Amino acid sequence: MPRFYLHLRDGDDLVEDPDGSDLPNVEEAKEEARASARYLLAERLREGKVIDGQRFEIVDEV
Repeated sequence: MPRFYLHLRDGDDLVEDPDGSDLPNVEEAKEEARASARYLLAERLREGKVIDGQRFEIVDEV
């Protein structure tokens, strides 16, 4: 099963996913990124932080 890494880009900053996730395909990796984005957005809203410009970059192990 392929390993996908969901790196978080915030402007010029990149927070790399050190572990990745074993997922069957890129569609499942996209769904994982969407679920993570919902969680992160909720956290930022609760903390009163700005929500602008963050995105996931999905990378496989190749």
